[in-house]
Amino acid sequence: YGVNGDKIHVVPNGVHPDQFYPEIGDNGFRKQLGLEDKFIVGYTGTFGRWHGVEVLAEAVKHIVKRIPNAVVLFVGDGDLRPKIEEITKRDGVFDKIIITGFVPFTEIPHYLSMFDVAVSPCINNEDNEFFNSPVKLFEYMAMGKPIVASNVGQQGVVIDHGINGLLHEEKQPEELTERIFEIY
Repeated sequence: YGVNGDKIHVVPNGVHPDQFYPEIGDNGFRKQLGLEDKFIVGYTGTFGRWHGVEVLAEAVKHIVKRIPNAVVLFVGDGDLRPKIEEITKRDGVFDKIIITGFVPFTEIPHYLSMFDVAVSPCINNEDNEFFNSPVKLFEYMAMGKPIVASNVGQQGVVIDHGINGLLHEEKQPEELTERIFEIY
């Protein structure tokens, strides 16, 4: 296109504004999932150990106690899905979660549009400090969603507590719940 290469910057961990924007709408998912009158706490991504989905699963019982019409929407799938199901069944709140399974990337913004609060409860790896590229946070921000994220790795750099999101300490489901309730 005739642009000088010195003026081109590649942002490998950004969000395309034509795909993620607040007005995109839910594409009918809210009604399809029966969530019209629900407060939706949402997570998107894979269910890997470092993503903290077990912490979110542990928080469900606290969330629904404080916010009775809350539903926790796990958009994604992965190795820890059985653990999420086990924890929420044990706690008697399995009916308060929805796990979508893997969805096409093009549908992620539509799911995000339903979230009343978007969470990223990542945890440090056991053998070293957590390092991530928090694209999830950038997607949440591009959608204009209130964010609650654990204070690990780059999440604690990207999120300025009380300015563009709320931080909680890792592996603390009660504190995660408290931050969600603050947004509620």
